[in-house]
Amino acid sequence: MVRGILFDGFGTLFAGGLSQQPAAMREVCQRFGLPLEADALLKQWQRSMRAVNHLMGPFYTRNGPAPCFQPLRWIYTRTFAHAFAVLGLSGDPGVAASMVLEHYAASEVYPEAREVLAQLQSCYRLGLLSDADHDFLARPLARADLPLEVICTSESLRTYKPHPRAFTLALAALGCSAEVALYVGDSQYADVQGGRGAGLQVAWVNRTGEPRRSEFPAPDHEVTDLTGLLRVLKTTA
Repeated sequence: MVRGILFDGFGTLFAGGLSQQPAAMREVCQRFGLPLEADALLKQWQRSMRAVNHLMGPFYTRNGPAPCFQPLRWIYTRTFAHAFAVLGLSGDPGVAASMVLEHYAASEVYPEAREVLAQLQSCYRLGLLSDADHDFLARPLARADLPLEVICTSESLRTYKPHPRAFTLALAALGCSAEVALYVGDSQYADVQGGRGAGLQVAWVNRTGEPRRSEFPAPDHEVTDLTGLLRVLKTTA
């Protein structure tokens, strides 16, 4: 029986995060007059993210000792510095990082989220576990005004998903054991793999019809939006 539910933030409750990176990269290119397409910058930025994780981290791991920790703003700044250097471009990495995070801060709650959480709050303890810094997450949370008892960020826990430590600390804050908890998220890497690895049931929110990837464990449930949780929880009651 499920007693507590932890939600991911961006891409699950809020319509933003990784999906906003292409628009953010276009603005970065325009701001600094960079002589390349935004898609090319984004692809190098993603490669640079992996390089920074390898050279300065690791910050993201799924097992073993708790990884190194730095806030996302710090990681994004180093990632832009690496990307600009590889591409031979001139730009301010700190300003570029802030431009991306400003897009995250402008994220709006998904249309169904308020109603679904309002229906769930009388029967379940509800919390948030998001890979985010306090500053840019605070704004969409304040606008959404969701009935969340616990807010856990990577910055407050000093650990990123999919490492089990992030889930264990969030569960402790929620006052639930993994055996009676459900994690709801949109990422096969961070959320499905991470939640399953920590012993939680996982509901994968697959809004875009993404195919399942064989390198990650299968979710316990798959829904196309948050309203699907209501059906899932009826079957697990």
